[in-house]
Amino acid sequence: TLPNLKMLDVSSNFFDVIPDLAKLKNLEELNLNNALGFVKKLPDFSKLPKLRVLMLSGNSDHTGVKVPAHPVLKQLFAMKLPALQELGIDRWGEEDDDRADLTPDLLAGIGKFKSLKKLDLEFNGLKAMPPDFYDLEHIELIKTSYNEFTAAEQKRLKKKFPKAEIAFD
Repeated sequence: TLPNLKMLDVSSNFFDVIPDLAKLKNLEELNLNNALGFVKKLPDFSKLPKLRVLMLSGNSDHTGVKVPAHPVLKQLFAMKLPALQELGIDRWGEEDDDRADLTPDLLAGIGKFKSLKKLDLEFNGLKAMPPDFYDLEHIELIKTSYNEFTAAEQKRLKKKFPKAEIAFD
Protein backbone atom coordinates (compact mmCIF):
# COMPACT_ATOMS: atom_id res chain seq x y z
CA THR A 1 0.00 0.00 0.00
CA LEU A 2 2.80 2.42 -0.88
CA PRO A 3 0.98 4.43 -3.55
CA ASN A 4 3.86 6.86 -4.15
CA LEU A 5 6.62 4.24 -4.45
CA LYS A 6 8.56 4.79 -7.69
CA MET A 7 11.24 2.08 -7.52
CA LEU A 8 11.08 -1.43 -6.07
CA ASP A 9 14.16 -3.67 -6.03
CA VAL A 10 13.47 -7.15 -4.74
CA SER A 11 16.23 -8.81 -6.74
CA SER A 12 17.79 -11.97 -5.34
CA ASN A 13 14.74 -12.70 -3.19
CA PHE A 14 12.75 -15.87 -3.59
CA PHE A 15 9.02 -15.78 -3.96
CA ASP A 16 6.61 -18.62 -4.56
CA VAL A 17 4.19 -15.94 -5.70
CA ILE A 18 4.96 -12.34 -6.54
CA PRO A 19 2.33 -10.26 -4.75
CA ASP A 20 -0.18 -8.22 -6.68
CA LEU A 21 1.48 -4.86 -7.29
CA ALA A 22 -1.60 -3.12 -8.74
CA LYS A 23 -1.82 -0.59 -5.89
CA LEU A 24 1.62 0.76 -6.79
CA LYS A 25 0.21 3.07 -9.46
CA ASN A 26 3.31 5.31 -9.46
CA LEU A 27 5.85 2.49 -9.75
CA GLU A 28 8.32 3.30 -12.52
CA GLU A 29 11.09 0.76 -11.92
CA LEU A 30 10.79 -2.88 -10.87
CA ASN A 31 13.79 -5.16 -10.42
CA LEU A 32 13.03 -8.87 -10.08
CA ASN A 33 16.46 -10.07 -11.24
CA ASN A 34 17.40 -13.48 -9.84
CA ALA A 35 14.10 -13.69 -7.96
CA LEU A 36 11.95 -15.89 -10.19
CA GLY A 37 13.24 -19.40 -9.43
CA PHE A 38 10.08 -20.54 -7.62
CA VAL A 39 7.60 -18.36 -9.52
CA LYS A 40 5.13 -20.05 -11.85
CA LYS A 41 3.06 -16.99 -12.75
CA LEU A 42 3.94 -13.32 -13.10
CA PRO A 43 1.48 -10.73 -11.81
CA ASP A 44 -0.11 -8.54 -14.44
CA PHE A 45 2.35 -5.68 -14.82
CA SER A 46 -0.19 -3.99 -17.12
CA LYS A 47 -1.77 -2.63 -13.94
CA LEU A 48 1.34 -0.46 -13.43
CA PRO A 49 0.68 2.40 -15.87
CA LYS A 50 3.98 4.22 -15.22
CA LEU A 51 6.30 1.19 -15.37
CA ARG A 52 9.31 2.31 -17.44
CA VAL A 53 12.03 -0.12 -16.30
CA LEU A 54 11.56 -3.85 -15.76
CA MET A 55 14.38 -6.25 -14.93
CA LEU A 56 13.62 -9.99 -15.12
CA SER A 57 16.90 -11.87 -15.21
CA GLY A 58 16.49 -15.61 -15.65
CA ASN A 59 19.39 -16.35 -13.32
CA SER A 60 19.39 -17.64 -9.76
CA ASP A 61 21.80 -16.35 -7.12
CA HIS A 62 21.61 -19.34 -4.81
CA THR A 63 22.54 -23.00 -4.97
CA GLY A 64 19.46 -25.14 -4.62
CA VAL A 65 17.17 -22.65 -6.35
CA LYS A 66 16.43 -23.63 -9.91
CA VAL A 67 16.42 -21.12 -12.70
CA PRO A 68 12.94 -20.00 -13.79
CA ALA A 69 11.25 -21.82 -16.63
CA HIS A 70 10.59 -20.20 -20.00
CA PRO A 71 6.77 -20.13 -19.57
CA VAL A 72 7.27 -17.53 -16.82
CA LEU A 73 9.00 -15.20 -19.29
CA LYS A 74 6.49 -15.93 -22.05
CA GLN A 75 3.70 -14.49 -19.85
CA LEU A 76 5.35 -11.07 -20.04
CA PHE A 77 4.72 -10.71 -23.76
CA ALA A 78 0.96 -11.05 -23.35
CA MET A 79 0.91 -7.89 -21.20
CA LYS A 80 0.31 -4.31 -22.31
CA LEU A 81 3.13 -2.09 -21.07
CA PRO A 82 2.85 1.19 -22.99
CA ALA A 83 5.31 3.12 -20.79
CA LEU A 84 8.04 0.44 -20.79
CA GLN A 85 11.33 1.90 -22.03
CA GLU A 86 13.93 -0.47 -20.59
CA LEU A 87 13.65 -4.24 -20.36
CA GLY A 88 16.21 -6.65 -18.96
CA ILE A 89 15.58 -10.26 -19.94
CA ASP A 90 19.10 -11.59 -19.75
CA ARG A 91 20.30 -15.03 -18.66
CA TRP A 92 17.29 -17.02 -19.86
CA GLY A 93 19.50 -19.27 -21.99
CA GLU A 94 20.53 -22.88 -21.57
CA GLU A 95 21.13 -23.93 -17.99
CA ASP A 96 22.34 -27.55 -17.79
CA ASP A 97 19.31 -29.83 -18.08
CA ASP A 98 16.94 -27.34 -16.47
CA ARG A 99 16.37 -25.09 -19.46
CA ALA A 100 17.18 -24.77 -23.18
CA ASP A 101 18.22 -21.58 -24.98
CA LEU A 102 15.61 -18.96 -25.79
CA THR A 103 13.90 -19.12 -29.16
CA PRO A 104 12.21 -16.32 -31.09
CA ASP A 105 8.74 -17.75 -30.38
CA LEU A 106 9.33 -17.27 -26.63
CA LEU A 107 9.84 -13.54 -27.28
CA ALA A 108 6.88 -13.17 -29.64
CA GLY A 109 4.80 -10.21 -28.52
CA ILE A 110 7.76 -7.99 -27.66
CA GLY A 111 6.78 -5.76 -30.58
CA LYS A 112 3.83 -4.47 -28.51
CA PHE A 113 6.25 -2.60 -26.23
CA LYS A 114 6.26 0.41 -28.55
CA SER A 115 8.14 2.74 -26.17
CA LEU A 116 11.04 0.31 -25.67
CA LYS A 117 14.44 1.99 -25.96
CA LYS A 118 16.84 -0.32 -24.12
CA LEU A 119 16.86 -4.10 -24.18
CA ASP A 120 19.23 -6.49 -22.42
CA LEU A 121 19.20 -9.92 -24.07
CA GLU A 122 22.60 -11.17 -22.92
CA PHE A 123 23.26 -14.87 -22.19
CA ASN A 124 20.16 -16.22 -23.93
CA GLY A 125 21.57 -18.32 -26.76
CA LEU A 126 19.29 -16.59 -29.27
CA LYS A 127 19.88 -17.19 -32.97
CA ALA A 128 17.21 -14.78 -34.23
CA MET A 129 14.58 -12.31 -33.06
CA PRO A 130 10.83 -12.71 -33.54
CA PRO A 131 9.40 -10.79 -36.52
CA ASP A 132 7.46 -8.34 -34.32
CA PHE A 133 10.70 -7.16 -32.70
CA TYR A 134 11.41 -5.31 -35.94
CA ASP A 135 8.24 -3.25 -35.40
CA LEU A 136 9.87 -1.36 -32.52
CA GLU A 137 10.74 2.21 -33.51
CA HIS A 138 12.59 3.71 -30.55
CA ILE A 139 15.38 1.20 -29.87
CA GLU A 140 18.61 2.91 -28.79
CA LEU A 141 20.49 0.04 -27.15
CA ILE A 142 20.41 -3.73 -27.57
CA LYS A 143 22.74 -5.85 -25.46
CA THR A 144 23.15 -9.17 -27.24
CA SER A 145 26.42 -10.60 -25.92
CA TYR A 146 26.51 -14.37 -25.45
CA ASN A 147 23.88 -15.13 -28.03
CA GLU A 148 24.34 -16.96 -31.32
CA PHE A 149 22.86 -14.55 -33.86
CA THR A 150 23.60 -15.55 -37.42
CA ALA A 151 25.50 -13.11 -39.61
CA ALA A 152 22.25 -12.48 -41.50
CA GLU A 153 20.38 -11.67 -38.28
CA GLN A 154 23.15 -9.32 -37.13
CA LYS A 155 23.00 -7.55 -40.47
CA ARG A 156 19.21 -7.30 -40.24
CA LEU A 157 19.42 -5.80 -36.73
CA LYS A 158 22.02 -3.24 -37.82
CA LYS A 159 20.00 -2.28 -40.89
CA LYS A 160 16.70 -1.92 -39.03
CA PHE A 161 18.24 0.01 -36.11
CA PRO A 162 21.12 2.00 -37.69
CA LYS A 163 21.30 4.56 -34.87
CA ALA A 164 21.13 1.99 -32.05
CA GLU A 165 24.10 0.75 -30.11
CA ILE A 166 24.13 -3.02 -30.59
CA ALA A 167 26.67 -5.04 -28.60
CA PHE A 168 27.04 -8.49 -30.18
CA ASP A 169 30.01 -9.60 -28.06
